[in-house]
Amino acid sequence: MLIPIIVCEVLFWVMLVLGLLTRYVARRKTLSTVLLVSTPLIDVVLIAITMIDLQRGADPHFTHGLSAFYIGFSIMFGPSVIRWADQRAAYRWGHGPKPTKTARSKTEEVSYQWAEWRRALVASAIAAVVLGFGIALAGMDNAFWLQYWMGVLLFLVVCWAFIGPWRASRRAAAESDRVADSART
Repeated sequence: MLIPIIVCEVLFWVMLVLGLLTRYVARRKTLSTVLLVSTPLIDVVLIAITMIDLQRGADPHFTHGLSAFYIGFSIMFGPSVIRWADQRAAYRWGHGPKPTKTARSKTEEVSYQWAEWRRALVASAIAAVVLGFGIALAGMDNAFWLQYWMGVLLFLVVCWAFIGPWRASRRAAAESDRVADSART
């Protein structure tokens, strides 16, 4: 099951690079759009491979859970990776503006971190649904690794909340307190 995951990841990057080269070097926008829009089909193929493998009676392994994890996060974070790469390709080959890292205020950073956490939450929910189908196919007694990945998803969402939005909120509050203290003196 590890091979299909690796193949799908490589295919995602191949389709992304081909789509961007087609758009900015070959100047074929329609073909480029088709290539870039087809990247989610790779996730559909991986879901099908995973479920067919389990339906045929394969014992669920670590890689079946990894497949569900990859699918959820690819669906939720793949579009932003494509946008990120598109901005850089437009600059390099398409005479677009230079990508810049936008400075965010503490409040904007908190909002950004909460938005990223919500995306991770939805990605985890998608992965959990895929894992649930896998558990239904394999049976609860035979699904240790799929259940393990459910725990990983929960752990990830909780850790992400503390590392991302909670920490950003604490930093924003500390900065606000410093500004208030310096204004009083």
